[in-house]
Amino acid sequence: CKSITSVTIPDSVKSIGQSAFYNCPALTNVTMGDSVQTVGNTAFGNCAALTTVEFGNSVTSIGVSAFRGCKSLNGVELPDSVTSLSKYAFYNCDALTEIAIGRGLKSFGDFSLGYYYDGSGERKRDTMTIKSYDDSATQIYAEENRFEFVSLGPLKVRSQGDVNDDGKVSVADARKLVVAIAKGDTAALLEFGDVN
Repeated sequence: CKSITSVTIPDSVKSIGQSAFYNCPALTNVTMGDSVQTVGNTAFGNCAALTTVEFGNSVTSIGVSAFRGCKSLNGVELPDSVTSLSKYAFYNCDALTEIAIGRGLKSFGDFSLGYYYDGSGERKRDTMTIKSYDDSATQIYAEENRFEFVSLGPLKVRSQGDVNDDGKVSVADARKLVVAIAKGDTAALLEFGDVN
């Protein structure tokens, strides 16, 4: 893989295997099809020239050290489908100072994001900015690790018509709406938002 500069993973591929593109020194761009669900351990590790990765909308997990040592990687956006970042996933990514993370991420492995090795141990990257949603696991990770957190809005988005927030639109929602209208409860109506 010494001379590969760009990789497009086709929609027929569901998993990028362990060390699939490990240590490809000229690789600068990766585009993943929407069928890719997992990025294996060290799949793109030590691809020092890698600057951009476009994730498909089906990626759920990013393996151990998947992008470790990708020193030029920057501007990463993880889709809502990603639920877990394994340990060291984006470790030693010197240029990665900002990342946007979707709503789905629930678990972070040790040193998965915002850390590097300086010869004597793990160090926190002081310049890391994490963009995600309020009250998310990502916000908790950012705050616990003292990274700058930028809100992309509320984590939970109410489904249109779901006024009681139970995850479905039903007769119970209609009842609650009718009661609020009958009482003239404008505060409740404003809270329900656009229900039609």
